[in-house]
Amino acid sequence: MKTVLEFLLLALVLSTQLPATAQGKHSVTIGIVADVQYAQGVPDRIGRHYSTSNERLKEAVRHFNQIGDLEFVIDLGDMTDCDYTHYATLQDVKRCLHTQWHNVMGNHDLKGVKDAGDLTQAADMKSLRKPYYSVTRGGVRFIFLNTSDIATHSSLPNTPAYRLAETWLADCKAMKAPFAKDYNGGIGLKQLVWLENELKKADAKNQTAIICCHMVLFPFDTAESLWNGMEVVHLIERHPSVKAVFCGHRHSGGYFERKGIHYVNFKGMVEGNNNRFAVVTIEPASHSIVIDGIGDEPDRTLECR
Repeated sequence: MKTVLEFLLLALVLSTQLPATAQGKHSVTIGIVADVQYAQGVPDRIGRHYSTSNERLKEAVRHFNQIGDLEFVIDLGDMTDCDYTHYATLQDVKRCLHTQWHNVMGNHDLKGVKDAGDLTQAADMKSLRKPYYSVTRGGVRFIFLNTSDIATHSSLPNTPAYRLAETWLADCKAMKAPFAKDYNGGIGLKQLVWLENELKKADAKNQTAIICCHMVLFPFDTAESLWNGMEVVHLIERHPSVKAVFCGHRHSGGYFERKGIHYVNFKGMVEGNNNRFAVVTIEPASHSIVIDGIGDEPDRTLECR
């Protein structure tokens, strides 16, 4: 018995002396879907399958349910296309998932909003008690941003929030920026301060930080780029914990790397002849991210800084 007790005591002492890199870290596997853009009764056009994209989501959920160690699935925004109330159909599909959903707001998720009650209902339907938030699993901090923080599509006319968004959009148009579109938006000061604090925590704990949002942060010059994407990217580049940014919005998808940070734009599920979603494994120990693309979503293996 003494030998067993001595062993347990030694194990306890050693565990408290482990470096931060060895404590509480393990691989984390998640699912990703983007831009389902389901719309009841809307005919297909320009290669988009609005009225049947819910069937593609069902296929994704069935696939995710076969993965035993899946932590959760991320909805990168734009679950619906032209009327946020169509989300009710997708809720029935999403409830079939055997694990959790984590959601961000997309610009199309707010289509059909007419008053403050609609804004609240749209957020409630996506289970967004907070417009931006974070969750941590296995030493990986997932940070979910609201890229419709300042936007004409997320605010009501004749309000201070709407007038501020109009000013930001007018400034973008004055610069003849390709992202000067009302379907884009910006991230305000309050959220930027919160993001900075989240990343400081991740740095201090030697965590891997993955940023998830709807709109494109980088490159800065696309038609789907965030209004103040350069400001946000310069902020996150100051923090060594940030390894990747996951987004949707641009249906063709894409991949870019800047200063050691991977920017992965997942393809829109509503587009094309085949489904598009992914299973992603973050490996803090080996400093890698492995993307298993399903359908037209490509596979990627990313080495992290």
